[in-house]
Amino acid sequence: MDVCIIGAGWSGLYACKYALENGMNPIVLERREDIGGVWNYSEDKNTTTVMKSTVSSSSRVVTEASDFFMDESVGHFMHHEDVIAYLRSYIKNFELAPHLKFKAEVQEVEKVGDRWRVVYQHQGQRHEVEVDKLAVCAGLHTKKREIGAPLNRFAGSVVHAGNVKQIQPNDFSEDDHVIVYGGGETASDLIDLLVQTPAKVTWAIRGGQHFLRKTLYHQRSELGKFDKHDFALDLIASPLINAISSFSKSAPGRRYITDFLSTGSPTKYQGHGVRKWKNEHNYAQQFFNKNGHSVEHVHSGRVTAENEIVTVAGNHITFKSGDSGNYTHVICCFGYEFHCPFLPQEYQTGNLDEMYQFVFPVNDPSIAFLGFARPIIGSIPLMTEMQCLWAFRVLSGKIELGAASELAEKQQRNNEKWDRRLPARGNLRTLVHPSTYFAMLIKEAYPGRSPGDHFWKKPFRALKFLSWIPSGSIRFAVDPDVDDEKFHQLWKQRSHGLFLAYLLPIIILFSRLLRIESVVDWWVARKERSMERPDQQASPDQQHATAPEPAAPVELETAISNRQAA
Repeated sequence: MDVCIIGAGWSGLYACKYALENGMNPIVLERREDIGGVWNYSEDKNTTTVMKSTVSSSSRVVTEASDFFMDESVGHFMHHEDVIAYLRSYIKNFELAPHLKFKAEVQEVEKVGDRWRVVYQHQGQRHEVEVDKLAVCAGLHTKKREIGAPLNRFAGSVVHAGNVKQIQPNDFSEDDHVIVYGGGETASDLIDLLVQTPAKVTWAIRGGQHFLRKTLYHQRSELGKFDKHDFALDLIASPLINAISSFSKSAPGRRYITDFLSTGSPTKYQGHGVRKWKNEHNYAQQFFNKNGHSVEHVHSGRVTAENEIVTVAGNHITFKSGDSGNYTHVICCFGYEFHCPFLPQEYQTGNLDEMYQFVFPVNDPSIAFLGFARPIIGSIPLMTEMQCLWAFRVLSGKIELGAASELAEKQQRNNEKWDRRLPARGNLRTLVHPSTYFAMLIKEAYPGRSPGDHFWKKPFRALKFLSWIPSGSIRFAVDPDVDDEKFHQLWKQRSHGLFLAYLLPIIILFSRLLRIESVVDWWVARKERSMERPDQQASPDQQHATAPEPAAPVELETAISNRQAA
């Protein structure tokens, strides 16, 4: 049975491996000359990739494949070059190279009878391939969201973050005032770079944001920095902790503990303690920005915090807070849109939330969309591996999904559940709690199995599973063919000592019983009431910072290149 996989990024390589594992014959078409997708850095501003300085926001253990670990020498967080080296090793280990075809840009996909016809351009020649199944792994970062009103009226430089490849210390002067607009991890990366320049910097976030530091606050090497070899905060999770303090219930008991470990204070709500960024959403009800170390630049006064931009007149910008000033540059971290123009019209809408488990169209399980689900915490590769594990058991015919009407009804219920648990999903309609999502996929991938089926015979194995970091290796918990020795090796890789395994859950449980969070919330509310302007007691030039208006609008890339040439 043949399958065509579109894209050779992290998702496409996982798809190729699981296709082979399920007895299928895959061909992977990649429009670029190499693997890695967005992680393969390019200087070309028309090719969307990570920035030159990008390091992963999720730790190695919750990013690597469940059956092929990274070299521990890279640390807990990987530079994009480490990622590409790992993916090359992954290709070699699972013998994927013969199935990869580069510089093969897909131009048209059509369903002809029961088969898919894929037309692609390779070395100036038109080629076709017909396959039984199709897997779309084209990635989330292909089409930048438009920059509309009111910023399209800004007289200075306005640029999408996807066009910024790097920022050097001399790219801006002290006469520049730069706004980074957005609350995601790319915005944090830009803040880290901009504070190294002489420019004034404002970080504006519309609708608020929740943050989590990469490493423990007390381990920080310098203000706003982290060491990639320090303990990763996203490792504080396990099936036992999730059972005691579920993300689906806003993680009662661990919220203030996580805030303390991330910020150094339990009263710095939502991982930042900045009033202009505070929103009404409870803990774990929206996407976490895991580059929370950047918030320290706000508390130090180096970066000014602001909220939504409401009006723009020339170089003058006014925020929802009422503060205003003149600025020279705005970098918009607005994200990306689903963009697969080669697909049939019905699949170009990007309505992935209507697809069963965000993977299969309910009326056609011969095509799968892999790598488009987003976790509130954790990594997209981790999500993709679990999708591939399940999806290729479906595509290969090992399991069946059921009737289209049944799938549509189930997915409607799923979306209603996600809307209740994640009221801040907004445009991120495929946002999920990863542990809950994994459990749903595992249940469908291995019908009738559960971790408890064979644990009662092996109590020590059950205890190890309860302390396991909830990653893709949960698959081995339901696989009776995994012997105890291999299970122990996996446990050593996924577990992080007795404290995290068993003592931390006890602390979380006692904090819930003692209602410590209620005390913390009362103290925060009291503190806010006592402050006239709680999140900014800055000087007037910080509150209403001004900068000379340029003679004419200059694009950010041009400004940077001109200064570098000088």
